[in-house]
Amino acid sequence: MIQRLGHAPERKPRLLVSFWYNQAAKAEAFAESLGGTWPFLVSHNIVLFDEVERRKRIAVLAYRRGAQVSMLEGLNVVCKGQYWFDKPPRQRGAPKGEQREVDTHRLRLALGTQASIEAHPSSRSVTTTSITTDDPRAALHAMRRAAEAQGIGCMFSNWVEEEEPLRWAIERLIAEGRALRG
Repeated sequence: MIQRLGHAPERKPRLLVSFWYNQAAKAEAFAESLGGTWPFLVSHNIVLFDEVERRKRIAVLAYRRGAQVSMLEGLNVVCKGQYWFDKPPRQRGAPKGEQREVDTHRLRLALGTQASIEAHPSSRSVTTTSITTDDPRAALHAMRRAAEAQGIGCMFSNWVEEEEPLRWAIERLIAEGRALRG
């Protein structure tokens, strides 16, 4: 099994702390509570810690605040964002308001050619973007600017995940096995 994994991939330990999409204030408050102890980036509802070694301590603090925590190991990660407009409130006796759609052309201009953009078939108003990168800070900043470029009322949620999650799960299992053997 180990022979089939090939060379050991480059590691860059990161930690992702995420809150619900409408809890951006909680993400900001969590980041401020750490007082600049660790390098981090706040992007809407997530806090990304870059190249941090004491991830367990940060994870415990995040769990206490009601966050979801993910360890990221790989050099390349996938940054994903979701953009949508809420349905307009219905007025009694008035015709149904038009659902605004995300302008995918404007989204492509804001994110560049490296982004994958996909409109959800079940809902015309939800669009998902995906960028595979070794610099999630730049990708998350671009996604935030893209949401602002859509105009007032555009809802936005983002997250980061491993490019090869199964590979890193196997790497962790092998490391634990070696540690147990001594």
